[in-house]
Amino acid sequence: MTRFSLLIGILLWQSIALSTQATERVALIVGNGKYQAFGTLSNPINDAKDIAQALKSLGFTVIHKEDTTQQAMQQAINQFTRQLRKDSIGVFYYAGHGTQNAGENYLIPVDFIGKSEQDYKQQAVIANQILAEMKASGSSTSIMILDACRDNPLAQSTTRSLVRGGGASNGLATMREMSGSYIAFSTSPGKVAYDGDGRNSPYARNLIRFLKEPIPIEVMFKRVRTAVMQETQSMDEGTQVPWETSSLVGTDFCFVEGCGQRMARSSYQYKSSPSNTCKMRWGRGEYQGECKNGRPDGYGVQRYPSGEYYKGAFINGLRHGQGIQYLPDGTDIVADWEYGRPK
Repeated sequence: MTRFSLLIGILLWQSIALSTQATERVALIVGNGKYQAFGTLSNPINDAKDIAQALKSLGFTVIHKEDTTQQAMQQAINQFTRQLRKDSIGVFYYAGHGTQNAGENYLIPVDFIGKSEQDYKQQAVIANQILAEMKASGSSTSIMILDACRDNPLAQSTTRSLVRGGGASNGLATMREMSGSYIAFSTSPGKVAYDGDGRNSPYARNLIRFLKEPIPIEVMFKRVRTAVMQETQSMDEGTQVPWETSSLVGTDFCFVEGCGQRMARSSYQYKSSPSNTCKMRWGRGEYQGECKNGRPDGYGVQRYPSGEYYKGAFINGLRHGQGIQYLPDGTDIVADWEYGRPK
């Protein structure tokens, strides 16, 4: 009986330890389509429902809201960020109207009726503030997906039209990523996204398509971008080109739970131990990050005198794997690198 009790105790301890180590995965999904002042967008409600269902099937705790006023949207954001914990993974997805004003991105609630810069501040929701609240929660990975800037041909003052007044500009502006964040836009800065003629927008449809593939987030969004570009290349108003910025480091993140850890043990075995770090001159610039045999190897940052820098994976001193090249003009190039060259 003593040995049996000891065995039960060990099993219980292991069960508790495993449950404690499990990473919390929480998502807030918002779809705004029935605007009081601008008419109705066809697909954000469908997109939000389908994205919510896809994330639920992947083990996320999902908060799903539709046609939110500013107050309801802020309450949902508060509920969402309260559920995030230290080292948790948070995903915020928004479908609907969005715009930029004075370089700030605003997500438009269904009760928005303003046009001026002050109206944006008082009646809309600032995207950067949501990201900041996600980061403040202590979550290790904060993912923001904005399928916004949609065209509403019935309106004279919304997104595509709304952005023409009150000092606003077309589309959304680039956002400065925070450590441990990944920001995905359905279209490139200053452009608008197609709402689509089917059940989903082109972006949401392809996002749902690739979410369940066991691949790193960078590769997944690259496939989404390629598919959206192919689907929209014949559109009269131009090809829609999705865009991302990232500051993720460490083990590859996948929406499929456990995929990143499996890849770390297999295809990314070349990465050195996180404790084996260095800071040194390398090539034309300065390198700081993981090293092996006196060379960049693993994840790190290479900075250059021009202000350009690269953040991502290296092998034997060369860029190899997922990484982002940040140019002085503000352009971010997300790419898969192979022995120093982008694929």
